[in-house]
Amino acid sequence: MRRRVRVVWPAPRGLTALAAVAALAAAVPARAVDLVRETRGHVAVGYGRLLVDEAPGGSASFGAGVELPLRADLAVGVNVDYHLLGSSTVRRGVLEAQVDYSLFNAAAALHWRPGRSGPLKTLTLLAGAYAAHADLNSAPGGTAFLDVPRDEVAPGGGLALTFFPWRESLLRLGFELAGHVAFLQDDTWTLLSARAAVHY
Repeated sequence: MRRRVRVVWPAPRGLTALAAVAALAAAVPARAVDLVRETRGHVAVGYGRLLVDEAPGGSASFGAGVELPLRADLAVGVNVDYHLLGSSTVRRGVLEAQVDYSLFNAAAALHWRPGRSGPLKTLTLLAGAYAAHADLNSAPGGTAFLDVPRDEVAPGGGLALTFFPWRESLLRLGFELAGHVAFLQDDTWTLLSARAAVHY
């Protein structure tokens, strides 16, 4: 008596799982492309001023950021800023020291667009990490200036207002006013900046 050989094919459930994995693999690159298309960004350059005792008069401020729209009036992103705040002379009695100030920050950003007429187009809330530096450039009798140097990473936040005086376009030149606060261990650094910003 001849025995029949039975061939067992993959179960329908297995085929469904394979099809789902294949569909997911195809969808992920497509969604990634969509995210890249939706992503916006900006670069900014201008002036920054530190508002603390014995701070310099201010100097160059640079920034860049990317953002992803959540809806028409709301977006999230990341901002990075570097402020070269200049040098100042600190005096202790008859002694003097040159101090160089700078501030770097990387922050999560929430952008809100009021959607009304007028030049104010975006209000941005910032929260992140701030790296504060105050470096002694020259300090004869340096022990008198032990309270001056700073090399500290601290939490902080900020608020930025962006103005676009012209109509909407793919590449827009705007004006940005911002304020930042960094909560150092023994001090609070407050910084104001005014910058030209190109948004794309």
